[in-house]
Amino acid sequence: MLITVFLLFLGISCKTQEAVETTVEGAVSAEETATEETEVSETTAAETTTEMSEMEKAIEDGKKYAGSTIKVAISTDAALSKFKDITQDFEEATGITVELNEMGWDVLLNQTMMSFASGAPEMDVYDIWEDLVNENAPKGAFVDLSEYMATEIEQIIPGVLFNVEYKDIICGFPILPSWQIVFYNKDLWSEGGLTEADIPKTFSQLEEIIKKLSIDTDGDGAIDRYAYIADWTVEWGINAYGLYHKALGENLFEIMDGQVHCLYDTASSIEAVNFMKRLYDGKFIDPGVLAEAQWDVTTKYSNEQIVMMSMFEMYTSYLEQEMRDKTGYFAFPGKEEGMSASIVGHEFLGIPTYSKNQDAAKAYIKYVCSHEVMKFRTLSDYVAPLYKVDYDDSEIKETIPFIDALNLAANNAVISMRPPVLGGQEINEMLLTKVHEAILGEKTVEEALSEAQAEADTFETQPEIEKFIKYFSK
Repeated sequence: MLITVFLLFLGISCKTQEAVETTVEGAVSAEETATEETEVSETTAAETTTEMSEMEKAIEDGKKYAGSTIKVAISTDAALSKFKDITQDFEEATGITVELNEMGWDVLLNQTMMSFASGAPEMDVYDIWEDLVNENAPKGAFVDLSEYMATEIEQIIPGVLFNVEYKDIICGFPILPSWQIVFYNKDLWSEGGLTEADIPKTFSQLEEIIKKLSIDTDGDGAIDRYAYIADWTVEWGINAYGLYHKALGENLFEIMDGQVHCLYDTASSIEAVNFMKRLYDGKFIDPGVLAEAQWDVTTKYSNEQIVMMSMFEMYTSYLEQEMRDKTGYFAFPGKEEGMSASIVGHEFLGIPTYSKNQDAAKAYIKYVCSHEVMKFRTLSDYVAPLYKVDYDDSEIKETIPFIDALNLAANNAVISMRPPVLGGQEINEMLLTKVHEAILGEKTVEEALSEAQAEADTFETQPEIEKFIKYFSK
C-alpha cells in the first residue's frame, strides 16, 4: 500500500497508479474470499500479480539500509522545484536519511572539483559532468552503474550517457537530460509583424529576424530592445560559440591518428565569430553580452527586455506562468534549410568509490532517476524526457511546449563542448578570450582565431579517448 501512496502523491501516470492499485485491491479481494473459495482466490492472486518496476526495486533495495545516512550534492538547476519532495518520498519509503545539498552550479563546480582533487570527496552522491569524469574515471574514482542500472540504460534515449562513459564503465546516470533551444516571446514576435510561419529555417534567416526585431522603443535613435541574447562570457561563452559553430557545419574538434585536433581557424569558426561581431557592431545585441552570465541573460528574457534567447529547455521551469504562456520555442537553425543544431547540458548523479554507503546511494539514484519519477519531473518541472517511451506519450506532448523543438535540436547536438585535452576548461576560456578580441576589434577575426589555433595545438591529448574516437574520428 505504501508504494501506491507515493505514486499518488507524486502524481505519476494513471497507468502506473492503476497497475499498482489493481495489485493491492486484488490481494485484498483474494484474502476476503479465501475461506469460501480457495481455488478462486488463488486464481485472482495470480491474475493480479505484476512485475516490480525499477522504482519499486529501488525501494526494496533501499529498505536493506534503513537507518543509514547518505549525503547528496546536486545543482539547483538539476533539482528544480520538486527534487526535495522526491527525496523525502525516498526517505519515507526506505528509512534511509538523505542529507540533500542543493547549490548553485558555480559553487557545486568548485566544491566538487576540490573534493575529488583531495582524494576524499565528502558526499556519497554527486551531480557530475564530463570534465570531472574525464579527469577522475581513469583513477578509478567512480562506482560503475552499468549493471545496477542495466534495465534503465536499455530504456533511455540513445547517446545521453556519452559524457559519463569510461571504457566499459558508466560513471553516472542522467538526472537532467538537457539541450539548448531558442525561446521567443510570442507577443513581441507578433508586434514585430512576424507569425509562427516566420520561425527561421536557416542561420541567415535567424540573423535577419534578429535585426528586424531589434528596435528603438523611446525614439532616441538608439536600439534599446534587443531581439536576441546569449551568454558570451569567457567563462561560459563556449556554449553559444559551440552552438553557432555546429549550426555552420562543424564540431569543435576532431580526432586524427588518435590525437585531438581543434577546429578553431576553419571557415565555420570564422563565420561563427563574424556572426557574433556583426550583431555586436550593429548594436543588435545587448553590449553587456560579453560580461553577462547565463542568469543575467535569462532574467532579461523573463523581464521582456529581449525577444529571443538561446537557453537550455529546463529554464522553462523558472518562468512565471504568464511568461510561460507567452513563450514559443524553436530549434536553432542550421546552415541549410532542414538542419538544426544544439548543445547538450546533461547532468548526472554518480557515486565516488570512497563512499561507505555505495549500495544505499545506488538505491537512491535508481529511485530518483526511475521512469516514474522522471516522467513526473517532466510534467511538473519541464525536464526533458529521459525515457524513449515518453517522446510518444500523449500527456507529455500536450503538456511540454518545447517537445517538437527538442526533438529537432537533439538530433544534431554537440555532445562534447570540451576537447579531450589536459585542460578542457582552460582551452575553452582561451578560445573565448580570442573571440572577444575579435569582436571588440582588437584583432581581425582571422588573426584572433589563428592565434587560438596555434595555442590549442599545444594542449596535450588526454590518455583515455576511446569514446571520442568513436564519435569524432576523421
